[in-house]
Amino acid sequence: MKAGINTDSFHKELDLIQEIINRMARNSFIIKGWMISLTSILFTFVVNKELSLSENIFLLIFLLVEIITFWYLDAFYLHKERCYIQLYNHLISSPNRENRVLYSLNYRPFISKVGNVRKVMWSITIVWIYIIPMLIVLGNTIFKIFT
Repeated sequence: MKAGINTDSFHKELDLIQEIINRMARNSFIIKGWMISLTSILFTFVVNKELSLSENIFLLIFLLVEIITFWYLDAFYLHKERCYIQLYNHLISSPNRENRVLYSLNYRPFISKVGNVRKVMWSITIVWIYIIPMLIVLGNTIFKIFT
């Protein structure tokens, strides 16, 4: 360790970053649960109720907007989680680096390694969770319009 940075401080800094990573992962998990719950409730309402065509289309468009919103939020949290993982790995690989600010949680230097939120949105880890409900909603919308 560099003079002035003891092992306990370094481990505390790593623990702090790990807590942030866990919080971002938990937020992402909660967002997926909310999306599935709200989409199921609204879609069941659309399918089981006798609504006019315009009401059905309005609810189905609302469902699409809801799914896209949750998809973006999930990608946002996953993006931040990946950035903090890069920060954590960087600290682990070079703990004795000169001019390092202790307890710095600045993840911005690692954004270029992770990419932007849109790139994370289309990553294989979350794209199918949101594309499948969107295809179901779009299919139901097209079916409602042409029947």
